[in-house]
Amino acid sequence: MHSLHNIFFTHSLPTTSCRRRRNQPRPYFCRASQFKTCKFNIRSASSITHSYNKPEILKHIIHDHKIDILCLTETWLHPDSPPAVINSLLPPSFNIYHCPRPQGGGGGVGFIFNHKISAQNITLPKYSSFEVQCVSFTARPPTNVRSASITTTPFTLLNIYRPPSSSKTTFMSEFTSLLENFISSSSELIFTGDFNFHVDDPLAPHVSSFLDLLSTFNLTQHITFPTHNSTHTLDLLITRSTSSLISSIDHTYTPISDHEFISSTLSIPTNSRSPRITKLTRPINSINITNFSNDILASTLYTSPASTLALYLDQFSSVLSTLLDKHAPQKTTSCLSRPHKPFITPEIKKANPRGPNSNQFSEKIELLKIIPNLKNNQK
Repeated sequence: MHSLHNIFFTHSLPTTSCRRRRNQPRPYFCRASQFKTCKFNIRSASSITHSYNKPEILKHIIHDHKIDILCLTETWLHPDSPPAVINSLLPPSFNIYHCPRPQGGGGGVGFIFNHKISAQNITLPKYSSFEVQCVSFTARPPTNVRSASITTTPFTLLNIYRPPSSSKTTFMSEFTSLLENFISSSSELIFTGDFNFHVDDPLAPHVSSFLDLLSTFNLTQHITFPTHNSTHTLDLLITRSTSSLISSIDHTYTPISDHEFISSTLSIPTNSRSPRITKLTRPINSINITNFSNDILASTLYTSPASTLALYLDQFSSVLSTLLDKHAPQKTTSCLSRPHKPFITPEIKKANPRGPNSNQFSEKIELLKIIPNLKNNQK
């Protein structure tokens, strides 16, 4: 990441020019396979002073550095913060999910993310020792790829803020409970936020126990540099030890906070879907039994049946095909092709009556259900 120092001081000037630029946003394209996810303890996201206009600075950082998801801690927003204050944090085409501290000042966590990313807020229990917000994100396909051709793996992002004054013993117990709820999930997991543990100092109180807890749940903490001006590592980025989701991590000093601005690149796996195929089907179940029976009774099968069994079979096939085209005409439908099953050999297909001619077989079965009704019509 390039230095943000000049950007911050530029945008601390009057915001007239910022408003003009906001009305002319640069084109933005969400990347389906790569996400730039950043974490920042902003200490009052809506703060505007003579030195810094934090909402404008945030918006320019997001656009200039093409950030997909920004995880904020210590937003200092309130449950009754006006919509105008919340919207002032958002660049064009971005959304926000935030969880303010219910009572008192300070605290608060939130996500600012591009609207081209599918996001689902996940409700969690309330914890006394930390604040947390959980969102499941799913990347959408690039604009040059049909949405039906690929799928992207969803990932669950948990943003955590533990106040320095909260009990570390209580936190260890409650954080363990949180991990137990998520560790069995099949989704990729990312825990980030300001934990206020000096993980750079294994001898600090509770740090060793905290790192052991991560190891017990097969989790890895990726931040290895100081994230606070106290030279300690307080802001963390945690994933499963088996995950290859994070491909790079960087950090930058920012004068608007005493915490580093941390960025990471996520490589999101994509899966190709099976191609679509077309096939012919008949709506056999929609046939009017009475009309179909009457047409059979009025056909040559009854009025002039063939004299030999072989000829009658040909006549039967011809008449029934004609009536099927009348009462249940073939339709072309589109569906996903099934993946190849190597254990289904040509011999098995040949022996299976629902093989290559399965449609014909199904039609004959349905007709056999209909024909007994003809006897009732004859009586």
